[in-house]
Amino acid sequence: MLETTFIGHQGWQFATANARILVDPLLVESFGHNGGVGAVYPPRVLNVSAMQQVDAIVLTHEHEDHFSIPSLHRVSRKIPIFIPQRSSSALRQILSEMGFTTSLLAAGRTLELRDLQLTVFAPDHVRHDEQDEWETMPFLVRDLQHGGSFFSPVDVATSETIEAQLRQSGVTPSLWGYANNAMNLSFQEAPGAGPPSPMPIAARFLLEHIRRAKPPRASLMCGGGFAFTDARAWMNHLFFPLDSERLFSALQTISPHERFIALTPGMQITVDKDRIVDVNESVPFLRTLPRSEWPDRTYKPELTPPDGVTPASGRDTLGPGELEELEERLVDFAAFLYGGALFRTLYTLPAGANPKAVFAIVVVSGEQSHVFEYDPPAGRFIRVDTPASLSAYAAGVQCHATDLLDYLRGRLMPSALMFGRLLRWRGHREIATAAIDQAIWAYGHPLRRQAQYLELYREIYAKEPAEAPQVQPRSG
Repeated sequence: MLETTFIGHQGWQFATANARILVDPLLVESFGHNGGVGAVYPPRVLNVSAMQQVDAIVLTHEHEDHFSIPSLHRVSRKIPIFIPQRSSSALRQILSEMGFTTSLLAAGRTLELRDLQLTVFAPDHVRHDEQDEWETMPFLVRDLQHGGSFFSPVDVATSETIEAQLRQSGVTPSLWGYANNAMNLSFQEAPGAGPPSPMPIAARFLLEHIRRAKPPRASLMCGGGFAFTDARAWMNHLFFPLDSERLFSALQTISPHERFIALTPGMQITVDKDRIVDVNESVPFLRTLPRSEWPDRTYKPELTPPDGVTPASGRDTLGPGELEELEERLVDFAAFLYGGALFRTLYTLPAGANPKAVFAIVVVSGEQSHVFEYDPPAGRFIRVDTPASLSAYAAGVQCHATDLLDYLRGRLMPSALMFGRLLRWRGHREIATAAIDQAIWAYGHPLRRQAQYLELYREIYAKEPAEAPQVQPRSG
């Protein structure tokens, strides 16, 4: 029998009679590198010391909601970690410095630990625009002795190739894991395009579900496992347009013979080759707090965001020489933009386009603002002596100067910059803010910025206490 325990967000514990692994475990409550996103949601009570012994850790990719240095610090260094073969050298180096033994998992290969088998797959970056999910590994877990299986595409689309490989293996996953990654950033967009309605999002999910062979036991929903805190708590009402429980409740009504389970931390589902053997709401080491203690994430698209945002950097004014450093670091960002979606759009605009057919970055430092215009023929950003408003440009962004500088330095993740702290302007109808978003996410990826990420990882690890409770290895 396969025992599937939901840790939170997209973290799992899988166990058979003779093996146990953790996949993408989040073992602390802060969410994102240096807590830059928020906190784990729903809130939970997790006792790391009481967790069962495990044979291995598997990381599906390097994004901060799957790879958490504080979480791995709470794992015995005697437990091996398996990482994607296509992950960055920075990931490999920091795990080595932390004292772990790592092994590389290649797409299409299988890891076998006695009666537990985990097979990983390659995403299809040709037919699906996965933006920056380059090394993500969808995976299938099987109990080889008693049956029962689980499949998760993680954060990428389930390609036809993966579906064909599943059919060729003769496995129809008992449990199918979905990730609710729907998010709304329209409140940071000008001119406003209006917030998304949950209905079209749900419809796309439904169409994808009915297209595929139904899992014989249950569909599980995870993802979106965080909430904004403190000065950004208001975003909980705007950022999450699709409620997982409501979606699955609707699907249950449409398809009453299927089983749909919206997971909460600590929920454990046991399956064999024939049936769901057991469903528990909690396990001894993990439970979800009562709903009365959950942050309110009710979607309220009519809500007006407050004026001004707190900088992620913790500083609202540039220091001496930092404006010049910001201008210098934009040289590399300008070179990166060449040939990308934003660049192509700018080069498609007609010669007489109005507003100005230029992308601009407006940064605020204290009471001052500075404008950098992107000059594609020169391949660089030019600081404008007479600042103009974003409305003068075909596209642009506005944020705290300190946040942009820390992002360009590699100290601030794209999520910390993007979520609630970045106004995106699309003054020309041909410009899509998605092109701006894609540039920011891709430029800040670990595969592109190896040295900066290693420095960040070391900084995060240095903040961890010398002593912490740890998940222990299986003896023998």
